[in-house]
Amino acid sequence: MLLRLPPLLLSLAAYAVTAAPAQAKPNLVAAVPTAQATVTAPRQITLTFSEAVAVPPSSVALVMTAMPGMTHHDPMKVTGFATSLSDGGKTLQAILPRALPAGTYRLTWQAGSSSGEMADGAYSFSVK
Repeated sequence: MLLRLPPLLLSLAAYAVTAAPAQAKPNLVAAVPTAQATVTAPRQITLTFSEAVAVPPSSVALVMTAMPGMTHHDPMKVTGFATSLSDGGKTLQAILPRALPAGTYRLTWQAGSSSGEMADGAYSFSVK
């Protein structure tokens, strides 16, 4: 038995299938400081994503992994910074309570979109 659907119903079904929004993970498109950069005493970290993210679940973690003059430096977690969103939720800023001292840092980020998609990443930079 062949089922025949009215043309309007077929059109609505086709629209429902094609109109569903794509759920994409937020991609990191810019960062300050950038990966592998050497900077002078930054007071904030700025991450810009391909789409709006939410805090939480989006977050930033920062660890000092090396300090000048210390050969056996245990990683030290940097704490006490506030995060905020700007640029329609596409830019996540971490405002540091004081300028970062000289050393090497590992930044780890996690970003969650409004659709629930998650992305994460990490990179290092140095402060002179």
